[in-house]
Amino acid sequence: QEEGAAVDQAHATQPLGEDNPMKDVLDIPWADSPTFLLDLVLVTVLGVVMGLLSVPYSWITDEPEKTWFEKTGPEGFLKTPETMQFRSGALLWIPLCWAGGTAVGILKVAIGLDAYPSFTTELRH
Repeated sequence: QEEGAAVDQAHATQPLGEDNPMKDVLDIPWADSPTFLLDLVLVTVLGVVMGLLSVPYSWITDEPEKTWFEKTGPEGFLKTPETMQFRSGALLWIPLCWAGGTAVGILKVAIGLDAYPSFTTELRH
């Protein structure tokens, strides 16, 4: 009963209604809604599934990158420390990356994704 009395006293000392300055700062409570536990469980399960799926995805996407570096890079790239220093890449990478960026831009226009605001614009609003 002491807890109940403490709660009643706390409520009695807090301003109610529009006079409470904290009401403007705080959002509507969401952790005490009935669906909160369900949301928490579903988000946790989704996170675990995505984490488990990321492991084979990393294995799959690792090989093309290594092959690309070995075929287009300098001799022994990724195998010796000397090839991993600053500016030790290949000049061929510049036009390859430019072509890839151009292809992505053309695809973006072709499927109409340029009609949406950019990520930076979204962050500013």
